[in-house]
Amino acid sequence: MFKPVNRYICISPPEVRPDTSSGILLPEDFKPAEARHGVSSVVSWSEEVRFAAQLQAGIRVLVDKSMIEEVEIDGHQYHLILDNYVLGLITEQ
Repeated sequence: MFKPVNRYICISPPEVRPDTSSGILLPEDFKPAEARHGVSSVVSWSEEVRFAAQLQAGIRVLVDKSMIEEVEIDGHQYHLILDNYVLGLITEQ
């Protein structure tokens, strides 16, 4: 089991929106612009996270996708982000 430390939060990979087929032909080297921010679910976190009291497993967070670190340990892949790259918590009203 992996437990983050030093203000890191372990998250699920950012949600991917399904593509829709538009029927438009694009060049093979075309790469669509990727959104800078994404929504992820919290898996676990360090007690040093500044807003640890507001976190719970499964809560959705808005993150800066460019700051996600992917780490592989014993064949398992983890996605980690520092607490200052979490832009907000998404809660149900």
